[in-house]
Amino acid sequence: MILKSKIKIILSYFAILLSFYGCSYYSFSGGSIPKYIKSCQVVLFEDNSGRYDLNLSEILTEKVKKQIEDYDLLELDESAKADSRIFCTITSYKDKIISHSASEVADQKIMELKVKLNFVDNIKNKSIIKNAVISKDREYSQSDSEDKKKELFEQLLDELADDIVIKLSSNW
Repeated sequence: MILKSKIKIILSYFAILLSFYGCSYYSFSGGSIPKYIKSCQVVLFEDNSGRYDLNLSEILTEKVKKQIEDYDLLELDESAKADSRIFCTITSYKDKIISHSASEVADQKIMELKVKLNFVDNIKNKSIIKNAVISKDREYSQSDSEDKKKELFEQLLDELADDIVIKLSSNW
């Protein structure tokens, strides 16, 4: 009986150590990025949305660069000598009505932004991620103030940039 309880205690300690050891090695850069890739060039995103007045290309490119730096994912290298290259195409931006009031006036709207992500291994000259579609949307009320709409638009861009960077580092 005493032997069984000692074995249970030892196994419990072993399980605890294993769980700590197993959890201690977690790397955000796992899945999609080969270990030999240390740097990336982020190419100015192409904008096929038709909404050039919003400067989506410049803004989203800069937000993705900032996220890469914040996550310490890869070293940014603006030269063609970088180990990898990231480029996206903004395929659409929609601002559409999703509900009407009883008097047939637009009540609720949704802004949606879609991109195609490409991530290329420059060392082996092959695609790591090819044309992965990532989209985000944000619902708002027609009666929201312009400041509120701008804030929601900023959130949409921030979340989309975050999703792009997460996609680079995972196979999800």
